Amino acid sequence: MCPRPNPLPEVSYFTQSLRLGFGLWNEARLDQALKLWGDPAVTRLFSTRGFKENRIKERLTTALRFQKHLIWYQSKIEIELSTF
Repeated sequence: MCPRPNPLPEVSYFTQSLRLGFGLWNEARLDQALKLWGDPAVTRLFSTRGFKENRIKERLTTALRFQKHLIWYQSKIEIELSTF
């Protein structure tokens, strides 16, 4: 069975199953980074209140820099729901 088409064109998957896609971060995904790292429920183990927009931009820039050195912050996308 072939993998389903990518529901989020700004995400490039490096591996994928029928249900999940694992992608790398890029500049076009700032909205997803804001949603993820701005959510206190997601960041509660390493931030008491989530992050402000400027700090999220810094984290995304750091993730992109690390990717160049094969240190990845992977994003998991639920293919059917188009959510990560």
